[in-house]
Amino acid sequence: MSRGKSRKSIFTDMTAMCDMAFLLLTFFILTAQMKPKTPIEITLPSAIQSDSINSKNSLQIAVEKQGRVYLSIADKNLRKKVIENLNDTEELVLSRSEMNAFQYTDMFGFSFKDTKSSLSKINSSEVKQLGIPTDTTGG
Repeated sequence: MSRGKSRKSIFTDMTAMCDMAFLLLTFFILTAQMKPKTPIEITLPSAIQSDSINSKNSLQIAVEKQGRVYLSIADKNLRKKVIENLNDTEELVLSRSEMNAFQYTDMFGFSFKDTKSSLSKINSSEVKQLGIPTDTTGG
């Protein structure tokens, strides 16, 4: 009597598969860009045209229902030039760290007189940007 073929258990080494999974996970975590904090939540209308826009050289203006205005400059080198120019022309007396904070701020909305205080606490959660004033006559 023959017993037939004896069955052997199949062993698959999953070490390489786990290594690849963790490498891919690490790659996607490290290359992902987090959504930056914005002072207001913007609801965009649906697009009518599908023309692509060069987002590197763009300036975004957001106006709330209450009339508050916020600006966003896409290129951070341009933001650096803007704050340096404003510091010189408006005599804001900003420190280098405050200008760097502005350079890494995606959206901003504060008046010239509030620039120094807003930039000193821009990265904290307590910052409340009131928007750029649109009425310079006081009412």
